[in-house]
This record gives sequence, C-alpha cells and structure tokens, in this order.
Amino acid sequence: MTSIRIWAYLAGRNAAGIALGFTVISALVLAGNFVESWRRAVTRGIGDLGLVGELALLQYPVLIEHFLPAIALIGAMLSYRHLGRHGELVAVRATGISWMHLVMPGTAIAAVIGVGWLVVGNPISAATQAHLDNLEARHFGRDTGRLTLLGSGFWIRQSDAAGDTIVHARTIDPATMQLTDVVVFRFGRSGDLDEWINADTALLDDAGDWQLDDGVVVNREREVERVAAYAVASTLDRDAINEGFTPAGMIPLWRLPQYVAVLEQFGFSTRVHHMQFHTLLSLPVTLVSMMLLGAAFMVPSLGRSAPWLRYTGTLLCLVLFYAVRDFCRSYGETTDIPVALAAWLPALLPAAFGVAAMLHHEDG
Repeated sequence: MTSIRIWAYLAGRNAAGIALGFTVISALVLAGNFVESWRRAVTRGIGDLGLVGELALLQYPVLIEHFLPAIALIGAMLSYRHLGRHGELVAVRATGISWMHLVMPGTAIAAVIGVGWLVVGNPISAATQAHLDNLEARHFGRDTGRLTLLGSGFWIRQSDAAGDTIVHARTIDPATMQLTDVVVFRFGRSGDLDEWINADTALLDDAGDWQLDDGVVVNREREVERVAAYAVASTLDRDAINEGFTPAGMIPLWRLPQYVAVLEQFGFSTRVHHMQFHTLLSLPVTLVSMMLLGAAFMVPSLGRSAPWLRYTGTLLCLVLFYAVRDFCRSYGETTDIPVALAAWLPALLPAAFGVAAMLHHEDG
C-alpha cells in the first residue's frame, strides 16, 4: 500500500511538472505564432485580426507536436527539481526504492501522453495543418498545386492567371512524367468549364507544358475537335510534381500506410512518408527518454553541481536532441540508410544516456 501511495504521489508530481511545461511552451508558441502570422498578414496588406488569430491557432497543434519532447524534458526538470529540493527523493530512497523504480511513474505518464497524442492529437494536428495550408493558399496567394493518388488514378490541380486546370490520368511514369488515359478540365476564373480534353497520353516537356497526343477537345460551346497534338500550359515541373503530394504531416498516422502503398503502386519515392510514420511511432519512446534524461540531471547525487549548471546541461542536451533528430530525418529522407534506424535512433539515444546515468547513481 505504501509503494502504491508513493507511486501515485510521484506520478502526480510528474504530471504537474509536465502540465507546467506544457503551459509555458503553449504560451510561447501562441505568442510567437501570432506575431509571425501578423507580420505575414501586414506584408500582404491584410489587417484582419480574426484571420491572424485563426492562422496562429491552426498552427498550434503542429508546433505542440514538434515541441512535445521539450515539454516532457522541462516537466521532468521541474518535477524532480522540486522533489529533490524538498528532500522527498532522499526520503523515498530511504524506503529502499531504487532510482530506476523511482523514475518509473514519470516514464509511465510520458508513455501515456505519447500514445494519447498519437490517438487524439496527431489526427487533429494533421487536419489543422491541411486547413492551414488551404487558408494560406487562399489569402496569401500561394498555389499548393496538390496532387492526389487514388485507386482510380492520378489527379493534379494547378492554378494560373487564366484559371484552374485539373488533370486526371490512369497511370503516371515518375521517370518520364508520361500520363496515360488523360482527361483535362480547364476552368476560367469565373469557375465555368472552358475546355474538356481527352487524350491517350500526355508528357510533361522541358518547358513545363503537358503535350497531349491523339486528343479530343470539347470547348464551352460543346464544339468537338480531334487533334493529333495539343499543349496544355502547366505551372509545375518534375520536381514540383514529386514534391506536390500531400505532405506527410497532413496525413494522420493510421492513414500513412495506405497512402504509402498507393505511392509505391505508382512508383514514387515514399521515404519521406515512411520517415514520418516511424517518427510518430517513436514518439512515446521519445517522451520516456526525455523523462529519463531530466531525472538523470536532477537527482540529488548531482547535488554538488550548481543548479544553473544542471539546467544548462539539460537544455544543451535538448538542443542536441533536436539537432540530431533533424540531421537523422534529413539523412533518412535523402539517402539509402534504413528509415527505421534514422527515426528511432534519436528517440533511443537519450534513453540510453538516462538509464546509464540512473545505474551510475544507483551504484554511487
């Protein structure tokens, strides 16, 4: 019964520390994001505070997902520093509980938060990021040029001064950018259908135009013309098409495998999406690692070190973690190293350091 009460108390202190860290990070994120959104709006001549606030709020879940490891580490620092300053860690240790068992309530809280975010927070983050993308395209004039792959084929939407163009094809060859069984819908600025084109094949040339072969063109007066060749202007090039698929961050975790399967079916690279999938899967482990890292710096065994030195060391480790994670992500997305290794290594390294430090304190 005593052990259960101790665990419950420690879990409560860790939860309170994480909640305080979450509050601090949230305030900084919202304030910084509001200022940045306001700056961008003013640059475009937009003075709508409601729009600025909406942009800041839509970006909030995405940034919180990014800063969850920092929240966990700050929470660990605050909670274990409080427990150590009031002598509670020493008192708990006097009951015979080891350092590793002492930090288990905090790691359990971190794991629950990580799993909870994957179930609830990540879908919200993906949805708000997609809505933010559309909102920015509408108000800041940024053409998203989104591409979609479905079982029925390949869809692409592009916009220019003349209007919108939607292209559908049954198949696409990523190496040559050749489409087969092509249908093109061209809309004017008013939204009316100006032209409808059916063609056997289409090829994206070096000038950035779709060159259609053996086509049938139907204009807005429903006049039909058969053409051997026909050019449709495009605002995209090969790189833009490869980068124009739905960003991995806009796809919830549980939909990523299905989306990756479709990309692979059409022959496109899926390393970015695989990297996102494994990075999200490793989130609970990452948060547990941050709790272990924070505990390792804050236990009384380091009491001879000045508090500012311990705080500085912890924050430097946090900066190093983000630097290593960004490097591994970039390397995993652009090279042939195993994606799982690049995603899980940054999550496991802090845990290894934290466990080693705990065992060292145990022996000392």
